Amino acid sequence: IISCKTRNLRARRTFVEVYNLGSFAGAADRLGLTQSAVSVQLKKLEEELNVSLFDRSVRPPAMTPEARRLARHARAILNEYEEILAIGAQQPALSGDYRIGFISTAMVRLMPQFLTAASAAHPNASFTVESGLTAALVQRLRRSELDIALITETPGIEDDLFFQPLFSEQFVLTVPTKAKRWSLKRCAASLIHVKLDRPASGIDRLVARRFDELGIECSATQSLDSVEAAMECVNAGIAFSVLPEPDVQRYATNALIRRMKEIDFVRRVGLAARVESPVRNQIEALAALIPNSLPATAE
Repeated sequence: IISCKTRNLRARRTFVEVYNLGSFAGAADRLGLTQSAVSVQLKKLEEELNVSLFDRSVRPPAMTPEARRLARHARAILNEYEEILAIGAQQPALSGDYRIGFISTAMVRLMPQFLTAASAAHPNASFTVESGLTAALVQRLRRSELDIALITETPGIEDDLFFQPLFSEQFVLTVPTKAKRWSLKRCAASLIHVKLDRPASGIDRLVARRFDELGIECSATQSLDSVEAAMECVNAGIAFSVLPEPDVQRYATNALIRRMKEIDFVRRVGLAARVESPVRNQIEALAALIPNSLPATAE
């Protein structure tokens, strides 16, 4: 009884029902079985345990004293097992080898905490982590080279991918400390406009359109592939950029955040997976491992 092997779980439940209701007939009715099926299950249980559970010299058969003691233990074990199943249903465990991508701007901030939380909550899961820009990660998802990816929401991804928003990030203008009081036009004329190399990026298009509307002409533009490199250019006093505020706060050593109504962009960050992938059904469990996840705000 105490071992409670899965293959005999049904017989143990039947045994406990007989104990609770006091009869084979009552247990059969509760479980939707025939009395003969109940009798067969309990006979096999007696053979497995090598214990006489019922006195069959009387009608109906009566539980032996040893059977009543075992039934109390079995009931406690089955109750614990049901609680375990309930917990598992609420928080599905992740298991297996996962290939996950992180956008470059979030890799350093979020990936270490993600792996730490995953190791504690899902010891049977392992993760191979890669970083890249959203466009590259989306293509790798579509080619089944990644199982899931933390990306920036972009138009068209939901045509064939499932996207679960997690939080939003404000973009801000960042300038060297010497440009604290410079106008945006002076920054554009005197500094290099550094942007991340994001082909057809929604943010880049918004920035370009806003600059056109304001009549801003950049004297020089440089595309880089990492937010750290972009911020080092700003820290060095040679560039300005429009970047997610958390990244500016993390890497600014000789740079300032300039919040301007002309530069007011928000991006939504979330997890994406192929629509037909089984991993789609595990997104909630994976999202719970992403630190600093906040409700997504309207753009």
